[in-house]
Amino acid sequence: FPSHDKTGCLKSGTITITEPTLLSVSYSSITHVDCKGNATGSLVAVGSGGTLSYSYNVGGGAYSSNNGFSGLTAGNYTIGIKDGNGCVSSMNVTITEPTNSLSLSSSVTNVDCKGNSTGEIKLIASGGTAAYTYSVNGGTYGSNTSFTGLVAGSYSMMVKDNNGCTKSLNVSVSKPATAVSVSVSSIVNVVS
Repeated sequence: FPSHDKTGCLKSGTITITEPTLLSVSYSSITHVDCKGNATGSLVAVGSGGTLSYSYNVGGGAYSSNNGFSGLTAGNYTIGIKDGNGCVSSMNVTITEPTNSLSLSSSVTNVDCKGNSTGEIKLIASGGTAAYTYSVNGGTYGSNTSFTGLVAGSYSMMVKDNNGCTKSLNVSVSKPATAVSVSVSSIVNVVS
C-alpha cells in the first residue's frame, strides 16, 4: 500500500490481515434423561477457534458465560456459541430417555389355608433401563423376583431400574374366609 510521510515522500509497505480460526462448539460431557418424562438431561458445551471470550446458549435463549446446561428433557437442542468479536456458531444435540416408562406387575398365589404362610408374589418389571432389583415393604433391594412364605395381607412391592428409577405396586395376598373345620354329627360304634 502506498503512503506519504511528513516530507511528502512516497513510501510503500505490506500489511498482513489475519483472521481467527473457525469458531465451533462441541460438548465435553452429556447426560441423558434417567427416567422417562424426567428433566434430568445435561451437557457441558466447549468452544474452540474464534476470539475469546465465549458465551453460550441453548435453544436460542440468551447468551451467557455459563457453558453448563441442566434440567433438560428428552429432545433435540441447538447449542449456540458467540465469541468476543460477535461471531456465532452452533451444533445440534439430542438428549435421549428410556423408550418406555418403568412398570411393575405381579402374579399372586393366595394362602391355601387360614393361618398358613403359603402365599407367593411374583413380580414382572418392564420398561425403564434394565437390570432391575426388587423390594418388599421397604426392605433391601435384591434380584429375586419371587417372594414366598407370605401370610395373608397387603404388601408394598417396589422395583428399581439401572438408572435408579422406581415404581411401586400394592399387592394383596388373601386367605380363605374361614378355617377348615370338621364336625361330627353322630358316632356309630361297631361291635364285632
